Amino acid sequence: MNKIKFATIIAVFFVAMFNASAQSDKVTLLQGTLYNSSTKEPVQTMLHFIDEDGKEIDAGSGINGQYQVVLTSGKSYVITAQNYLIDSEESDIDIPASTTYKEMRQNLQLRKIEPGMELFAVSAFDSGKEVLNADGLAQILKLKSFLAQNLKVKVKIYFSAEDTYLKVKKEKVTEKVGKKKKTKTVTRSVAEQLEKLIENRKSNLRDVLTSLKIRENRYTFEPLAVSAEKPIKNQKTSKKSKKSSKTDSSIKLITLKIEIESLMKM
Repeated sequence: MNKIKFATIIAVFFVAMFNASAQSDKVTLLQGTLYNSSTKEPVQTMLHFIDEDGKEIDAGSGINGQYQVVLTSGKSYVITAQNYLIDSEESDIDIPASTTYKEMRQNLQLRKIEPGMELFAVSAFDSGKEVLNADGLAQILKLKSFLAQNLKVKVKIYFSAEDTYLKVKKEKVTEKVGKKKKTKTVTRSVAEQLEKLIENRKSNLRDVLTSLKIRENRYTFEPLAVSAEKPIKNQKTSKKSKKSSKTDSSIKLITLKIEIESLMKM
């Protein structure tokens, strides 16, 4: 082997080692203990982490409930558990950005899954809209991860139109009569509009679930034919209210709720 070829191989080797070292510096070791929120006893189970890019990582806890997982710094993760539900405030975690290796501790409170347990409740639609908003889509992505971890679970999906105030309205409709087009004015009742909105939301939900490859035998729909009883004021965020996102979210109407319907036999 000539000297130039040997030198090239050595250079490539050191560049690869440098890149691997630099990459490892940008990770965070997340560790902690899993507890049963009712009994306070340690939980042995499997955790599933998924970041905003869809990258998935699994990490198991020992009999003492302790777990460790290496995550990318500067990423946000959704966490789900096998046979357990993680308390909602702890099921999302942000790993601070860092250019050096870091360690971070996060204990998690878990509840054993059972029929009737609520998984998520969120304001999933914007007023009058048929498609899921960002919050609604985020919860459906969580649902996908949860169902992948818990193959026996079948869920019930409740949704409504409580975020939308409806009133009788008139609209122009164009119909084809023979070779001519005729325009007429029709009256749309509240019940008619509500039925259409609920059906379209159901259709959109099914399309999203199908696109995420969630099979229909894993869920049932429970549409609630309910709309707002009076006009809803637009929640405009002032400069002061921007500082308190908790206050803003607390006044949002829950229009999507998902609970465990049953635990299927495998």
